[in-house]
Amino acid sequence: MVAILEAFGIDNPWNVLGSIASRCGIGIPDLRSPLVSAFQRRHEAAHKANANVETTDLISFSRDVVAFSLSFDLILSYTLRKLLDADPGYLSGKRRIAGKHIGLRFLQSDGKVWREIIENKTRAYAKNTDFDSLKRDCFVRARKHGQAVVVKGNKGLPIQWFTPDID
Repeated sequence: MVAILEAFGIDNPWNVLGSIASRCGIGIPDLRSPLVSAFQRRHEAAHKANANVETTDLISFSRDVVAFSLSFDLILSYTLRKLLDADPGYLSGKRRIAGKHIGLRFLQSDGKVWREIIENKTRAYAKNTDFDSLKRDCFVRARKHGQAVVVKGNKGLPIQWFTPDID
């Protein structure tokens, strides 16, 4: 996976992946170690009948996989946008991609009202009781600013993500 990201001009892929995951609310600064460990445990469980896999390991593994998948998808979607736009700096290799290049907007609910929150802001940019309406309007704004949209569940963890500028 790292080779794929490096081929697309991503500097320090594991750092970029961890940065994006952390900014999205999955506090795993080092994604590599837990994923390698999880894959080793999965391999052992698949090949040894007496392997002991704890429930907490499975929960952690699912969180780690979501963190990796979300980050990997957002960074590759960003590079796809650069390719589709024929961005000269990117295509020439002069402009490398870092985690900070991925802009984010969040949709989250308090159980009554959905809020659109721009990354690093504390106040809601927009509010609506109708998720679909807020999402549609959020996509327009995210597309305009080249941002990804991350929907957070009731525990504050990402449950969906979108890249409106290429979706």
